[in-house]
Amino acid sequence: MDISFKLTDEGFGMELSTGLNAIREALVNMLMHADYFSPSHSRIRIFTNHIEFYNPGGLPKPLLELKEKDISMPRNPIITKLFRMVKLAENAGYGLDKIESNWKEYNNTLPEYDLAFDSTILKLQLSVTKEDVRNVNDYNLLLSDVRKEFGSIEKSTKRSSQENRQFLRDKYGVFTGYLRDIYGIKLNEVKADSSERAALIISLIIIESTLTLPNIAEILGYSLSTIEKDIKELREKMLIDRIGSRKDGNWKITSKI
Repeated sequence: MDISFKLTDEGFGMELSTGLNAIREALVNMLMHADYFSPSHSRIRIFTNHIEFYNPGGLPKPLLELKEKDISMPRNPIITKLFRMVKLAENAGYGLDKIESNWKEYNNTLPEYDLAFDSTILKLQLSVTKEDVRNVNDYNLLLSDVRKEFGSIEKSTKRSSQENRQFLRDKYGVFTGYLRDIYGIKLNEVKADSSERAALIISLIIIESTLTLPNIAEILGYSLSTIEKDIKELREKMLIDRIGSRKDGNWKITSKI
């Protein structure tokens, strides 16, 4: 963030930034609504271009319904009561509105949601400045390190597909920044049958452009027919293209810029 977090003498956070207000609201909501009996745990990850709040436990009602009505259905009422006592939570269900309005004012973007029946992910986009990424050479250096760490096709097929997918997720910030700043592509706009699967495929192609479809299927642990369908959709959307034959060719990212 572009501003320091400070406490008042009474121990409360000072209202210094709409960005901080949005992040604090997201944190408080995450702790109030977490499923503490889940085998997974709440997690915050900071990437090059976004902050991600992952929380075990799905929403009690559809997102639009929660946003349209002042519904407050905390999963952990005792924790919620404690936050309300120190004025860190609202009595009515306006948490999502506060996150969205504050973040919109802070950097003119709205949060993104990735919802499942057993988890909730909130993403707050960050502005990547010229000081963060100066040019394509900076990304090439980052990607060079990622490629070395990932290793050869032979090495990647010896790991479990779950390990390979987790590696790509951990490097997500590098891939999304590279696609956005160099090619004008936002991965959250990619909609194949599974947006995550499409993001994993494109990320893998960035690491190794000579991969064949069977390679991609084996590394990511999906069926060949599933990968073929996703690749077809990505090519139809003109996000990627294949140069040369299926066996000896290579993948190319198609720039929107």
